Amino acid sequence: MYKNLELFNNLINILEEKRNNFYWLTKEKINKNISDTLKDWCRLYNFNYISINNSHIIYCEDNFYLLLKNGIDIVGDKEIVIEECASSNNYGILKIKKIERPFITSGKKLYKFIRDIKKKLESTFVERIKLEDFLYCNELDKYCLLCSLKKFSNEYNEEIKEIKISAINLFFGKSPYLFKGNEINTIEELMLLKERSKWNNFSQLWLKKNWMKNWKLF
Repeated sequence: MYKNLELFNNLINILEEKRNNFYWLTKEKINKNISDTLKDWCRLYNFNYISINNSHIIYCEDNFYLLLKNGIDIVGDKEIVIEECASSNNYGILKIKKIERPFITSGKKLYKFIRDIKKKLESTFVERIKLEDFLYCNELDKYCLLCSLKKFSNEYNEEIKEIKISAINLFFGKSPYLFKGNEINTIEELMLLKERSKWNNFSQLWLKKNWMKNWKLF
């Protein structure tokens, strides 16, 4: 374990040294650069590397580690995190519970999948979310969210009460977030709804005040 910690610090130092080469690159190209570096590093130290939903995962001896980078949006369930193993100004490595692609082969599993992810969707808006952004954690016996390079907003439903969740939409390549029957796919669309909601509240308050004012004239 301690040897791994030393190696993870070594990895973070390598990534920090390469950081100057990332200026002017898009997030997607930065992520690709990180992926290439991790693959080389894992081959050198006999680790395994996988990329899941643009997230970087290192695993060895049945232990899973997730790489984080400042400026790269990553969203997931906190329940899968075990502990922090290494960190720097721009990077971090978290030990996480084992996750895998889900195989939903029965009505019972489908019901559980929809029940698990609906709770997450009700509190977290993820831009252009897809079915494959959800993974299964056997230890938690739960379907969890984990993806990168996607903008997200927490507690979005506190401001927009009218948004409904249709988790089954994900199976048809559609957004699970619905506003009066219409799909919401992006943060920009969500922001427009927030502004619309604020404007509606302001309009209702203005009408109420003026109605009370006019009522007092009689």
